[in-house]
Formats: sequence, C-alpha cells, structure tokens
Amino acid sequence: MATRHYPYFLVSVIEAVAGTVVISYLSIGIQNFKISNYVATIGKHTLSVLCIHHLDFYWVFWGGLISSPWLAALARLIVDLGILMLVILFQRFYKRKITL
Repeated sequence: MATRHYPYFLVSVIEAVAGTVVISYLSIGIQNFKISNYVATIGKHTLSVLCIHHLDFYWVFWGGLISSPWLAALARLIVDLGILMLVILFQRFYKRKITL
C-alpha cells in the first residue's frame, strides 16, 4: 500500500513478521487483565480510528503549537481517542433511539 522504497526488503518482511508475533504474544499476555477490554474496544473500531486519525486536523490548526514530537504524539493520541469515545457514545445513543 505504501509508495515508499524499501531497500532491504527481506529485513522489512522479517521486521513485520516479528512485530506481528510480538503483538500476538502481548495480546495473549494481557487477556486476563481489565485493560484488555478497553484495548478490544479500540480494536473493534479500527476503521473509525483510522478515519479520525486522518481527520483530526493536526497539521492545520494546532500542530505548530507543540514543538516536541513526543508531546505532539501524546496530544494527538489523546485527541483521537477522545473523538473515538464520542463516536462510540453517539453510536450507542443512536442504536437505543432506533430500537425505541
């Protein structure tokens, strides 16, 4: 999907497979903890997360106000997850309204 050039293609493939294995084992490790419910909720709405992430207007409005890349990533994460929670609440409210 990316139009970038990968000079070490084999390394990129190994890195992607290793990342998948690590995430799989991490998921197995946290499945008994309460945080896994929240992670599963985000996982169920990954398309919404993608859309929100692309539409949060980070670069247009408030991106230049934050100089640190770490603070910018944290702020963007908080904004994206906040908007996701609003979307989920709206979907639940809309489903209740329809069933009445």
